[in-house]
Amino acid sequence: MNETKIYTLKDEQLDIYEMFRKIGYDNAELIFAEMVDFIALQHGSTGLPVAVVGCSGGIDSSFVMAAAVKALGIENVKMVRLPYEGIKSSCDDSIRYAGFLAGYLGIPESNIITVPIRHATDASRGSIIMSGLPEPNQKQLGNMMARERMKILYHIADEYRGLVLDTCNNTEIKMGYLTKHGDGASDYNPVGDIYKVWIWEITRKLKLVPNEIIERTPSADLIEGQTDVDDLGITYQALDLLLWLYFDAGIARSSLIRDYYYPVDVIDMVVDRVDCNKHKSNPAPICQIMDIGIIVDSMRICCGIDR
Repeated sequence: MNETKIYTLKDEQLDIYEMFRKIGYDNAELIFAEMVDFIALQHGSTGLPVAVVGCSGGIDSSFVMAAAVKALGIENVKMVRLPYEGIKSSCDDSIRYAGFLAGYLGIPESNIITVPIRHATDASRGSIIMSGLPEPNQKQLGNMMARERMKILYHIADEYRGLVLDTCNNTEIKMGYLTKHGDGASDYNPVGDIYKVWIWEITRKLKLVPNEIIERTPSADLIEGQTDVDDLGITYQALDLLLWLYFDAGIARSSLIRDYYYPVDVIDMVVDRVDCNKHKSNPAPICQIMDIGIIVDSMRICCGIDR
């Protein structure tokens, strides 16, 4: 039995949350239109016509699928299902929910690709054990699965002249709730500026995906029984509001406690996690060896340009 304490919104926080929620709901048409235009621009500028989306049947990948279909047409969108057999949520539920989405959007069977990842993941796991390294724990195994999925998505993109779409939302990126070089990898991201709560609001208002998907409990789909809320220790409603207040609206920590009723330990947990995980979303640092002006001057001297 999971005894993790989950922080949820207090009654005195509901009014400000309602204001935050309505930002997504009231601007649903505008946000979705900008996503569609952005997707079309990425493919138009590269000359690669196909969108490749790893679809777990969750709300985020379903939202991206709906936008890609609108931007590029059904014929140019590949829905890729990547189950790990043996985990019920991955093998059964996710395929079933992705099937609901395919029917809802009209994705033809020819554009649905299913590639099981268990053999490849287990082979990597076996190689690690045989090398004498410790056996991967559940978290490490989950990261291996996420990276195996991304390898396959890029193979499919190469095969069909496509681009891989990121399905990580603003909440996940800020919190580092993603696998580096796994679900955090992509050619571009249409939802990285949109909070999870807003995705629910937009999809519900515009009827973009089936209700079964909107109501589905969010999960990273890596471990049996895993849920996002258990992993994060806070509901998305409480988390998104806190992230928006602190990082977007610039509300000071003291005001979050005094005026918005967030406990100190919850603020610390969220802010510390954001700071700790910036390496997942920021570009890899490059060591700047020498000032470019010095290099240019040296080249001019060596080549005799100034002689």
